[in-house]
Amino acid sequence: MRIRFIRRVIPLSSCILILTIASSYPTQADPIAILDDYYPNTQAQARRYNSLVESFIAQSSSSSRLGFYRQQDRPEVYLVYHPGFYCHVQNEDQMNAFGGFGRVQVVSSLSLSGTNTGDCGWSNGFFRRSNQPEVYRMYGSGIPKFNIGDSFCHVQNEAQMNAYGGFGQVRVVSPNSDLGRGRTFTGGCPNP
Repeated sequence: MRIRFIRRVIPLSSCILILTIASSYPTQADPIAILDDYYPNTQAQARRYNSLVESFIAQSSSSSRLGFYRQQDRPEVYLVYHPGFYCHVQNEDQMNAFGGFGRVQVVSSLSLSGTNTGDCGWSNGFFRRSNQPEVYRMYGSGIPKFNIGDSFCHVQNEAQMNAYGGFGQVRVVSPNSDLGRGRTFTGGCPNP
């Protein structure tokens, strides 16, 4: 794999800082080491330099931390759920089930490293597709940090749903939602 270098010219008061940034994944250069060659001499330049370092670190390494990410000019949201593994959030309903779009970090350029595991599994809870009456219970402990379990079952009847706490907790989602993604179907749910 080739390493691509980007040259950026950034005016700093009376001087010009030429910053060379290695921007290739999975080769992740240390941003401090890259910037050390261009360390400024005045306090004003130092403040600007520190701001650049913080910005560079936030934009280049943020997508390697766990969480939800979206590139500012793209609608797709990705979840980095384990170091080196990420998935695609299926739709708005799924993002809302994860806690909403306020949890999504928007970055200018998104370059995810690792393995794309396809569409994300749904968070634990009760779900029904808008075009079907069946309610499914998502449960288990597959990825605890994001409340994504490893099993799901079909709620057998209204009495059982009431025993689980009622229909008020059922999220109605898009018909194309893959509710079983990444989970094992265990059949009818056991009574609570």
